[in-house]
Amino acid sequence: MMLGDVNLSDVKTRDEAGPHPIWLVVGPWAMFAVVVGGFLARWWP
Repeated sequence: MMLGDVNLSDVKTRDEAGPHPIWLVVGPWAMFAVVVGGFLARWWP
């Protein structure tokens, strides 16, 4: 719970400066993982 609160406040404080740099790296990979995971979940025998 504390980690979630820290992340929320961190996002709020950085909101005006743009997204946290780490999200520019993690974001595309997270989307890729979700797409691949969804594909495997549907088509994996």
